[in-house]
Amino acid sequence: MGRRRSYAPLNIFLNGRLVGQLLRESSGAISFAYDHAWLDWQNTLPVSLSLPLREDRYIGAPVMPVFENLLPDNEPIRRRVAERVGADGIDAYSLLSSIGRDCVGALQFLPDGEEPQALDKLEGEELSNDRIAALLKDLDVTPLGIRRENDFRISVAGAQEKTALLFHDGRWIEPTGTTPTTHIIKPQIGKLSNGMDLTDSVENEYLCLKLIENFGLRVASAEIANFDDQKALVIERFDRLWARDGRLLRLPQEDMCQALSVPPTRKYQSDGGPGIAAIMDVLRGSDEPTQDRLDFFKANVLFWLIGAT
Repeated sequence: MGRRRSYAPLNIFLNGRLVGQLLRESSGAISFAYDHAWLDWQNTLPVSLSLPLREDRYIGAPVMPVFENLLPDNEPIRRRVAERVGADGIDAYSLLSSIGRDCVGALQFLPDGEEPQALDKLEGEELSNDRIAALLKDLDVTPLGIRRENDFRISVAGAQEKTALLFHDGRWIEPTGTTPTTHIIKPQIGKLSNGMDLTDSVENEYLCLKLIENFGLRVASAEIANFDDQKALVIERFDRLWARDGRLLRLPQEDMCQALSVPPTRKYQSDGGPGIAAIMDVLRGSDEPTQDRLDFFKANVLFWLIGAT
């Protein structure tokens, strides 16, 4: 009988503090355990509502939805990313080992022995407009803007092609190491293979954001930008915050699939994902449940009116 393969643990950090470890067991199952120092910290919090704080590890089904939902939804994009970075597979452990330095929310995933940079230490390469244009043009072959020859590694969830960059002191920067990104950049989708024309996708998304904002809901700050001949929607990340002392912080957040332990394959209600009733129930536990539930219901009405359901 052959020996089972052993895997190195993947350390999870939140703004420089060790939270716990993600591990592929020799059986192939994925497990997660909180670090004891994190459990003892006075300001501790769970990585997800679906993974409450406890000393015992979590393994298998409860673990995967939390971390799988940090990755692109689109399987072909995942496969291209895995090929680019030499990942062993397209599962959360394999991909986050390679591209988990900058994810949605505050979590960072680093190999055992590697430490995150200081929060006030920003590293990267300044990009000109033509370099950004080239990056956007090549997203179909360099998913998320990740290239073999450099150190730029990010993970952004969702189905659409996109990338993320750091904007600092009036300059666009492609981060290296564990430096965060501050903006998501989404190019025009164009015409799909099924004949659907989405060449106005940037203008459409911008209009929808402004429409929803004018109905009194908070939306991400966004603008339409042109990088040479490439039009894109530039969206300021709501999960990043510049502190007064100059540090760039990552803000903890999760989506409803993570909170309800729903895998990305069932993200949408039509595929068995969470519906209005389940989400309204989760919002009962928020700091401002009445306002949050009202905003969520208003958002659903607006999404129906603009055809975004």
